Amino acid sequence: MTRAKTAGRPSKIKWMAIGLAAAAVCGLLLPLLTRDFIVLGTESGGSCGTRRGPCPNHWGLIFALSFFPLLLLIPLACYALYKARPAWIAGLVAAAVCVYPGWLLFDVLHGQTLDYTWSAPHDRGSDTDTEGVWTPGNTVVRAKFDGLTAYTARTGRQTWHSPLPARDTLCAMSRTVENNAGLIAHEPGSGRCGSIQAIDTTTGKPLWSRTLPPGRPVLEKGADTLTISGTTGAYRTSDTIEGFGLRDGKTLWRKDRTSPYCSFGWLAGTSNQILIGERCTQINPAARTTGFSQLVRAFDPATGRDLWKTDLQAVGNATVDLVSATPPIIAVRESDARGKKSLMILDAQGRVTATIPTDDPNGEIDTSAQSPSAVIQSRKIAASGTTLVAVTRTDRGEYALAGYRLTDGRHLWTTEKSRRPIEAITFDGKDVFTLTSHMTTLHLRSFDPSTGKERTSSVVPSRWNDSRATLLPTPSGLLVAGSSGRTPYHPLRMLPRP
Repeated sequence: MTRAKTAGRPSKIKWMAIGLAAAAVCGLLLPLLTRDFIVLGTESGGSCGTRRGPCPNHWGLIFALSFFPLLLLIPLACYALYKARPAWIAGLVAAAVCVYPGWLLFDVLHGQTLDYTWSAPHDRGSDTDTEGVWTPGNTVVRAKFDGLTAYTARTGRQTWHSPLPARDTLCAMSRTVENNAGLIAHEPGSGRCGSIQAIDTTTGKPLWSRTLPPGRPVLEKGADTLTISGTTGAYRTSDTIEGFGLRDGKTLWRKDRTSPYCSFGWLAGTSNQILIGERCTQINPAARTTGFSQLVRAFDPATGRDLWKTDLQAVGNATVDLVSATPPIIAVRESDARGKKSLMILDAQGRVTATIPTDDPNGEIDTSAQSPSAVIQSRKIAASGTTLVAVTRTDRGEYALAGYRLTDGRHLWTTEKSRRPIEAITFDGKDVFTLTSHMTTLHLRSFDPSTGKERTSSVVPSRWNDSRATLLPTPSGLLVAGSSGRTPYHPLRMLPRP
């Protein structure tokens, strides 16, 4: 009898080892399967595939890795632990210990799940459009038609609100802030955008205010009318540019258009230059022809001295828009039947270093503004060091990221195509981030700008998503700025970096 018991011990030990191993793997896989079905409901409305829309990230892979092994491992664990009867409790402990690693493994396969650190409250009233956003330091400033509101970037606490005087409305705004000062312009409803203010972004109080003299051209309402370059601010009208001290508003210099047949189109500032887009018309009465030229001019911010002038050599009555000031990137759309669409990159001396076609049917780059009426416009294009990264769309409705070298326009890489539209893109100094929404989920991904390799992939449960949102980097995370703050949309929401 003693020999029988001794002979049975190796068998029990063997079944115990098998049972504990199977129980541990079950504990690892059960959270995968459970969370996979949870995200199926939260991210895809309970069903996906074919005509029901895309599935959650790697949903099929996670299902296959968890469901089918569990069909085998659960009966095996139960049978093995039954054969080694005293090991039931040890089997439950082994499964419980592996639940948390399984929870973490889901984040690795599916993507980390992020939550907003804060959300700005909904707007009240009928006009809730976001006109522009500044992100100076640890402050986020949002502009609406009737004023500016600032929040602490880390907590979302409102720090100040600066309404516009009387019944004026916002008509222009600088893209950037320098030395805690930003520029805005407002008008009383008469269409005369002629009152300029410098705003201290730490307090919301005006540093100075001035109104352009009556009878002179005023600022054109819209984007890229005001700019900042170091300690100099500048504004443009249709025929004049004026530079002034950013902190005191005193006039430093003034520049007029090249000829009466020219007009200014956009204004931008870099660290040591002020750039202006100028459109000129050439009329030849003898030949009864009309020609156009699109120029980019650069001035010294302190003195207004001409630095360089470049003719973009655009054919016909082309549309020219500013995409980026640093480096200068210009979107050109020629208007004739065989007109080309392209992005032109200029160096610090005004030389066109690269021309990137934007009308390739295998990957068209959309250069239009996401919110055309906003005074600060954003596009799905980002410049990162030596690489330009843009969202592309094929004729079949598939979206991807594409990278191009800034020095010569050479195509470097394209990411995998997807039918989910990429709604926002930004560069934070290291990575390129993209934002994609689907039903009740946002998908945040980061890429290496030099290779296009995906670095992180995260999901954000979010019931109400704005298809025209802007993604902005801040020291406290990634700011999702909505085009509107009307309920149920939040005007500003902060995401932690993955």
